[in-house]
Parts: sequence; C-alpha cells; structure tokens
Amino acid sequence: MKKNLLFLAIALYIGGCTYKDDLAKVNFIRKRYKVNEDYNDPYDKYIIYNWRKRAISNITRYDSLGNVTDYCRTLSDDYIYYSKDYLSRKNTNPIDEDMNYYLRIDRNNNYLIDSNENGIDTIREFYFIRGSKRIVTYPNKDGQFLLFEYQ
Repeated sequence: MKKNLLFLAIALYIGGCTYKDDLAKVNFIRKRYKVNEDYNDPYDKYIIYNWRKRAISNITRYDSLGNVTDYCRTLSDDYIYYSKDYLSRKNTNPIDEDMNYYLRIDRNNNYLIDSNENGIDTIREFYFIRGSKRIVTYPNKDGQFLLFEYQ
C-alpha cells in the first residue's frame, strides 16, 4: 500500500512539472536551444533538463521583436559564433545576410513560427515547464528537441 502511494505521489509530481498552455502569457522568446536527448561528450556545451545533462547543438538568441541577435552552432569538434554586434564581441563572426532567422509567436493559433538554418517550421506541439519560463518541443526520431526560454 505504501509503495502504491509513493508511486502515485511521484507520478503526480512528474506530471505536474509540465503542462499544456497557450502562448498568451509569452511576451517574447529570448533563447532557442537545439538539444540532443543524450549527453555524450564532456566538452560539449550542455543544458540541464529533467535533471540530466543534454548536449546543445546550437543556440540562438533573439531580441524582443523575434529577430536573431546571436547564433552559435556546432561544427564537428568546435563551435562557431555569429553576432549582429560582432565588432564589440570577441571571436564572433558577422551574421550573414542569408542568416535572417527569426521566431514569431502566433497567439491566435497558439503556435510558433521558427525560421532557422533548416528553413521555416511551424511548431504546434510543445509544453511548458512549471516553475521556469521554458517551452519544450517533443523529441524527433533523432532524439533532438527544441527548448525555448521566454520573457
């Protein structure tokens, strides 16, 4: 009986950490992480999600209008940094004209429009993390998912 109550308490706690919500309370997206389900290399950039280290394959920062300000992507064994403010930042490259990435919030239809290195994607399936200002998509077949931090 005690084991069943403990299992039920754990299930309710884990289920209560995520929830489906609408984007009405989101002012703008600050960061977008492309995250791998499994953490492999100790030299990779990583983020802690669900109490585990997850490797990050790229990071995109946005301004309050949803336009990219900084972009970081991995190439084989290193990271390449791009920035609109590349003159005042060390070791960054200018954002190329073809890197006009953006992220728009469609509050009427409750989805995100994500223009990135792979083209334009409409994100309809996501959930919010309770207690933090994070939105997470479901992993694809390669085990990659997107994690957004919002304001």
